[in-house]
Amino acid sequence: IDLDGVLFGKDVARPFKKPFMIMLAEKTWKNWKEGIREQEKKDFDEAFSQNLASDNFSEFCKQLGDKAHLVTIKQARHGDFSDVPFLQNILAVQNLFSSKSEMRESLCIGDLEPYRIVSITNDYIVWFFDKYLKGKDRKFPEYSEVIVER
Repeated sequence: IDLDGVLFGKDVARPFKKPFMIMLAEKTWKNWKEGIREQEKKDFDEAFSQNLASDNFSEFCKQLGDKAHLVTIKQARHGDFSDVPFLQNILAVQNLFSSKSEMRESLCIGDLEPYRIVSITNDYIVWFFDKYLKGKDRKFPEYSEVIVER
């Protein structure tokens, strides 16, 4: 399971047989792809850009077949996969940021409520482990905030 991570190295291009799920934060990867294009215009390190599977996760998952799952959470950002969303109310009280949007931007968190993002993330992770480690035939989770490619 990869939580909003980047895949590096030449081995990424080789398909592997083990079950794999990547959960992406929609807002993070939209911003990341725009940034990569800018960097490439500035002669970005070729070794990095050539060995990075993250620019096209859909194609990467298709190589892996039916044991690969690409889950993108709408309105989420990288920080949503941590405890940071739960700190936003504490930080807001301390007036460290001029606005809620500035705080969310600085903390790299999206628009979903903290408990909602945790519920979504946990449900997919438990499903994955139940299926591939415990052999349980559990229904694949469905959320309106999620885009799934399998």
